[in-house]
Amino acid sequence: MNKKITFAFILAVFFAVGSLAMAEDESSATVSPTPVKTRVQERKTEVKETRDAIKTEIKTTRDAVKAEVKDTREQMKVQREEFNVQIKEKRQALQDQIKEKREALKERLQIVKDERKKAVVEKLDQRLDALNEKMTNHFSETLKKMDDLLVRIGERANQAEERGVDVSAVRSAITSASASIEASRAAIAVQAGKTYTITITSETGLRQDVGVVRQQLNQALRAVHATVISARESVRKAATTLAQLPKPTPSPSPSPEVEIEEEPE
Repeated sequence: MNKKITFAFILAVFFAVGSLAMAEDESSATVSPTPVKTRVQERKTEVKETRDAIKTEIKTTRDAVKAEVKDTREQMKVQREEFNVQIKEKRQALQDQIKEKREALKERLQIVKDERKKAVVEKLDQRLDALNEKMTNHFSETLKKMDDLLVRIGERANQAEERGVDVSAVRSAITSASASIEASRAAIAVQAGKTYTITITSETGLRQDVGVVRQQLNQALRAVHATVISARESVRKAATTLAQLPKPTPSPSPSPEVEIEEEPE
């Protein structure tokens, strides 16, 4: 009887231990860590999302730079058009003044008996006005070329800024050059609205009378030319400052993409 009880007890313990082991196995399977393949896929997804975010940021920066360059070009274009209109208005207003001046010159030349000398003086008077117009046009075209160069300098500075280079010095130089160009344009506009009157003192003093006015015009044109030179130096300084920026490093040869290897299970 005791043997039967002992044997039954042993069987009961055996089945109980077996059931406990199975329960531990099921529990272990339930709390097992995330499979390696899933973790690798998650890492790939994170890398892709980071790359996409960087690409989006770069594109946004480039779009902003392009918009800034476009705005700068548009601003310079508007300034040129305003300047051209101003010059045109001044020259139109000057036509009546020149007409009155030449009629007055004819009156003053009445004291001159030599008709040939009269014709020479009248022709020189016309040449002085033509020279003033020619030189102010030349100065205006020179400033236009400076504008175009300044835009290109700004574009190069924007490209350098995209690479993370500090371009504050270039920006400052561009602003200074732009202000210098506008100052020169203002001087040109004033000069374009001027005409010079020859004062006749006597027939024997015609050469000297014409020479005085010619000297006045030359001095005025030199003063305007000085503003053009100043603007040119400002643009040159901006170009030099741009040239001193760090050059982009050559891109390394592309290496083959390395796939993330799966860890052994």
